Amino acid sequence: MRPFPLFKAVFITCFISLIFILCQKPALAQRAIAKLSAFKGEVELVREGRSIPLKPNMLIVPKDRIKVEEGMAEITYYDDGSILKIKPHTDITLDQRKKKRKILGLWTKTYLSRLINIFKGKVTGIIKKRRDLVTEFETPALVAAVRGTTLNIEFDEETGTTTISSDVGVVDVFTKDGWTFLTLTGGQSVAVRLDRNVAGDVVGITIVNTGTGDITVSTPEGDTTVTEVNRMTYVTLGEDAGPPGPAEPYEPPERPGPEVPGEELPPGLEITLEPASPV
Repeated sequence: MRPFPLFKAVFITCFISLIFILCQKPALAQRAIAKLSAFKGEVELVREGRSIPLKPNMLIVPKDRIKVEEGMAEITYYDDGSILKIKPHTDITLDQRKKKRKILGLWTKTYLSRLINIFKGKVTGIIKKRRDLVTEFETPALVAAVRGTTLNIEFDEETGTTTISSDVGVVDVFTKDGWTFLTLTGGQSVAVRLDRNVAGDVVGITIVNTGTGDITVSTPEGDTTVTEVNRMTYVTLGEDAGPPGPAEPYEPPERPGPEVPGEELPPGLEITLEPASPV
């Protein structure tokens, strides 16, 4: 006489699971920032610690991680059609959120960042210019804020070196601690390496001009020109600069800290021109 209650319990469980799945899909679509427009070979998408089966044009949401071994993947952003091409042996995370940065000792205003974190490997980006959102590529060595360009960025985890080039357009490049800043225009490229002592502390930065044209590197100690002739400079952080700081300040969600009036960014960095729109 018990089969019916058992069947009823199974039916209710399946029904609730189906409702949960159907409700999740619209929620996922609302969070989506891009799609996996192409892939081949060994490609893995990790979401909340779980590997997700791949399918053409599947949704990409903030904090998704894409690992490419022997293969390739292409990401197309919904809002403006910007494209990322992920090369073999590359590991990245995609995110989109409001941020602050500390550049040459000054905190920026809050802005909306489309963030591509590169843990290893190479990415090519065809990025459209926008005033309400900044596309940023971040490696352990630097952050590249893109102002409409086609660029290549590669991080070598063995040497700790990031190489970045701008084919067209403008890219503002600064170290993650915010104490070194430079701008690349079409045809220019640099390799940036954080130099550490035995204890692992950052004691300086080696910058190599690997493209064409002189590049001005700004630090708290002044400006240094990296020419096509010498092609290399060593920038020490200096005692006044202090140790590397966090990527953004801590602000409790309930009571965000007030903006500090009068703070300005280095010339050319356009990440505070307009208020950020909601994600």
